Amino acid sequence: MEDTRLLTETVADLVRNGETELLRRVLESQRPEDLADLLEHVDPDVRDAAFEAMAPQQAGHTVVLLDDTVREELLEDLPAARLADMAFDLETDDAVTLLEDTAPDLAADVLRRLDPEDAIEVRELLGYEDESAGRAMAFGAPVARQEMTLRTTIEALRVAADELDEVQAIFVVDGAGRLLGYIPLDVLLLRPEDTPVLEAMRTDVTFAYVDEDQEAAASRARRAGLSVIPIIDARGILRGQITADRLREIEEEEASEDMYRMVGLSEDESVYSSFGFSLKKRLPWLVVNLMTAFLAAWVISFFEKTIERVAILAALQSIVAGQGGNAGIQTLTIVVRGLALGHLDWRNARRTFYKELGLGVANGAAVGAAVALAVLLWNRNLWLAGVIGAAMLLNMVAAAVAGFSVPLALRALKLDPAQASGVFVTTVTDICGFFFFLGLATLVLNQLPQ
Repeated sequence: MEDTRLLTETVADLVRNGETELLRRVLESQRPEDLADLLEHVDPDVRDAAFEAMAPQQAGHTVVLLDDTVREELLEDLPAARLADMAFDLETDDAVTLLEDTAPDLAADVLRRLDPEDAIEVRELLGYEDESAGRAMAFGAPVARQEMTLRTTIEALRVAADELDEVQAIFVVDGAGRLLGYIPLDVLLLRPEDTPVLEAMRTDVTFAYVDEDQEAAASRARRAGLSVIPIIDARGILRGQITADRLREIEEEEASEDMYRMVGLSEDESVYSSFGFSLKKRLPWLVVNLMTAFLAAWVISFFEKTIERVAILAALQSIVAGQGGNAGIQTLTIVVRGLALGHLDWRNARRTFYKELGLGVANGAAVGAAVALAVLLWNRNLWLAGVIGAAMLLNMVAAAVAGFSVPLALRALKLDPAQASGVFVTTVTDICGFFFFLGLATLVLNQLPQ
């Protein structure tokens, strides 16, 4: 922490004093990870000056580690020659990170300046859809041909050592490059060297297609206990692998993305986003939320006379609605995550629904009993306690139904199930909570404390 503070203060002083040459010497001795941390936390003018002072290759290794927002701002209006110099020493997947948000004509100009072989690989990765397994994969997967032995496999791996990207398993392919199976590292090292590859390999290989969603690929790798997962095309030809680091990044990105979307935030927004960008992304969903809030207020307006006669209802109604909202978000989170990871589909939807419905009843009964007892001890009115307990039970059931149904309805409409589902679920629980509580109170109005 002290080293980070010292680096930040030193760089800021050098920028302010215009000591460019000394700034360059200070920066060239730093690790890319430390420079990325520096660029994300200093003022924009210091950040821009420090980035400009970096050697191209150092800047390339640093910029791919940055938050997307900061990286896009730094790369904006950067000339193709500078970008090409930054991409020169990068791994192919890092070069894709550098170029994927640039304008197509600029990216094409940069690719023309790269080594032809590297340019072909980068162009292939950029050709896959964003957030697909193909875009996330890296070339350089360790491969053995089916006619080889373990000895010749080891020798081939040693020859290609500089080109390999993370050796966790050796993938076996036929003469056309189609994936047949894999050899675990322990088998490669412990079995006799003259063992044929076809005899040593395992055929229960877990893989993903290039056009599959990267989250589905990461989920499949996790379920299979794999640290890497091979990626194949429609013909079954091995194209690359998603490495352990990238799998971990995908899971972190997708978890954050789902969390953001459920509350109406854009996954593109971060603490580094500008005021205008954040306002543009947040305001529309807040307007939607405002409209749904008016629906809840409209329901309450039907019971104005009831609230006028029993003022305590105004204080208690928010408890029913609030607890329902919490329960609905719990169910919603499980369902959205299940849909995203492929754990929930038509085969187990009914079973999952009944489970969530049962949880709604059980939780509603437990919480309803607790709040009824609290109200009874506080107000000494059995009817009021019964009303809030029953309303709580009914609203918890409604929360379970809404939390399960809303994301499935969005999926049926070919919309992202995570996109602001929370807004709609809490709207349902607010409306139902107020309706159940005030409606039941109206039915037994003469028995309540006036």
